[in-house]
Amino acid sequence: PSRTSMSIPAKQIADLKDFVQFLKANPDALWSEELKFFKTYLESLHCRLPLPKNKPAASAPKQEAPPSAAPGSPPKPAAAKPESTPAPAPAPEEPEIVEPTYDDEGPDDEIIPADAGEELPLGDPSREPSDEEYEKLAEIKEAAAAALEAGNLQAAVDSYTAALNIMPSPLMLARRAECLLKLQRPVAAIRDCAKAMEQNPDSAKALKVRGMALRKLGKYEEAAKYLHQGQMADYDEQIDVLCKWVDARVKIIQSNDRKRREYEKLCHIRDQKKRARAEYEAAGGGKPGAAPSGMGGMGGMPGMGGMGGMPGGFQMPDLSGMGLGNFADMMKNIDPALLTAALSNPKIMGILGELQSGSTPEMIKEKYKNDPEVMELLQKFMSAQAGGEAPEAAPAAEPAGAAPMDPGLD
Repeated sequence: PSRTSMSIPAKQIADLKDFVQFLKANPDALWSEELKFFKTYLESLHCRLPLPKNKPAASAPKQEAPPSAAPGSPPKPAAAKPESTPAPAPAPEEPEIVEPTYDDEGPDDEIIPADAGEELPLGDPSREPSDEEYEKLAEIKEAAAAALEAGNLQAAVDSYTAALNIMPSPLMLARRAECLLKLQRPVAAIRDCAKAMEQNPDSAKALKVRGMALRKLGKYEEAAKYLHQGQMADYDEQIDVLCKWVDARVKIIQSNDRKRREYEKLCHIRDQKKRARAEYEAAGGGKPGAAPSGMGGMGGMPGMGGMGGMPGGFQMPDLSGMGLGNFADMMKNIDPALLTAALSNPKIMGILGELQSGSTPEMIKEKYKNDPEVMELLQKFMSAQAGGEAPEAAPAAEPAGAAPMDPGLD
């Protein structure tokens, strides 16, 4: 019968638990003659056994003179020396994480502080002007044009405000926004442009002025969006020069952001591994004969007669997101040698510690996708669960290249 179909009496399991507790309290008992058969079995699984503290000195065996060989008989071969269990390879050192060098955006001397002045009236589009107001509107527009020609921006703003109170329009709002921007009031200019775009989303002047105002506030990515939309509605050579300058700055900002996110991700992974390793070593991991405390709740250990879970209070995390299904049930189908090799591997124990610390299976798969040693063990576990061949490993992902610019910036 298979391991999973074996039924072990509860009394034997209870006795085995008591026996394990006894060995934990008296590890030297493993070296007694009565338990020699059990020690030999553990060594066949490549288990690490604690060295005896008070091992009695073995008396030298009495050497007897070998009988004289008959003339012409071949000599007896020398007895083969037992092979010693190779020591596990030390865990590889983590490479040092160096903070990247960020590209310099360069100064922008045209940045101005956000204005917090009085909000100007935007007008009521639903209002119907009278005939007298229509005549007055024409005079106000002429006054605004004259003020602009004379370089009197505040007078032009006042004239446009009077015109908007009579009959607002997207073009009038965009013209007042242009004057406000020249008066170092980018926030007020953006407000006028936003109102103009509510009435006419394709207003080229409102789009361009809004983009220029955002640039003055240092909001380059938003500025690029509106500048390019304005150019699509009505191309302007001077705005094209500004677009190229803003695009270059946006490219540097996005590149620095990618570098910063990648650096922070590597630091987070490094810190997780340090915590997992510290927990593993604190639990006795890596010491001869010590079983890490994080192995409770694993169910029956195959090849050990249904041992009921090693002490420590650790609940094995759910690894279903890694394609391993229920880990406790899967343990019953795994070859003892494979299980022992996995649990003596610091990387595997580190993974279990990371999962216990809150890492998700997706994070683990992404982190170790280029580690052939870990991926090979995971494939063997998956094969043991499925009862067949392990699925082929997914090809390693290519390193991410530079993120494309916003389609609107091309």
